[in-house]
Amino acid sequence: MAPPWELRRRGLKDSLRHDQRVKEAIRKNLRELIAEEAIITSDGQKRVRIPLRYLDQYRFKYGQPQQGVGQGAGKQGDFLGQRAGDENDPGTGLPGDQPGELTYEVEIPLDELTLMMLEDLALPWLEEKPEKEVTTNTLRAVFAALEKKRVDLQGLILKSSLVLPGKECSEQADVRQVAEATIRTFKNSVPDTIAGIVFLSGGQTPQQATENLAEIIKQGPQPWPLSFSFSRALQEPVLEAWRGNSANIQAAQEAFLKRLRANKSALAGTYTKEPS
Repeated sequence: MAPPWELRRRGLKDSLRHDQRVKEAIRKNLRELIAEEAIITSDGQKRVRIPLRYLDQYRFKYGQPQQGVGQGAGKQGDFLGQRAGDENDPGTGLPGDQPGELTYEVEIPLDELTLMMLEDLALPWLEEKPEKEVTTNTLRAVFAALEKKRVDLQGLILKSSLVLPGKECSEQADVRQVAEATIRTFKNSVPDTIAGIVFLSGGQTPQQATENLAEIIKQGPQPWPLSFSFSRALQEPVLEAWRGNSANIQAAQEAFLKRLRANKSALAGTYTKEPS
């Protein structure tokens, strides 16, 4: 019998393979799907639901076939599924000569569907430049290495920075742009099976870190639990208030408590912007 971690690893591999097959099916039938009336947007979260033709999978049945399965009072050759009140008339309709059709409904991010469209049309997506894919590529490489080493992702908490422009970048992002870029990047590169994600505060002021965290929480439920692992964003106001003087201990404690309460409210979705 395979060890538990091996079974979980197989489940993850099967899930990733299934996702790959779904995306291949979307790309193959993209033009027909885009024109399909059944495409449904989902709760304003920039995701769409697409009905796909059922993906045939290989199935294995163990043991020997059983005889007499499904036997009842009828006899061989009896008609099945007759209309009520029409017991003596087998009907005049002929059996169809085409296979039946089942549908599978898949939900994908709107940005991902847009990228597939642009790839099909051989057009560039100007927002997805290589320099903006650094975090995505890094995280994908990390999780590929973890998968190779057979790490149980269900026991892993990812500690990562937010997706932020550099301080010297001429185009700085607002809190909504940071939140959307962070969630999009992590959904494209982090497996749903990890235990959670905690964000660092590097490159942000204490107030910016809290505001960005609050906006990420406002984006709605995500595949993983989210929290913060701030260091400087908690310590900086405390050290500034304390300044090594024992007379400032109470002021430092109050500054620390203020940041803790602000970040707690950010996680609870009740944060209001602090005065500058």
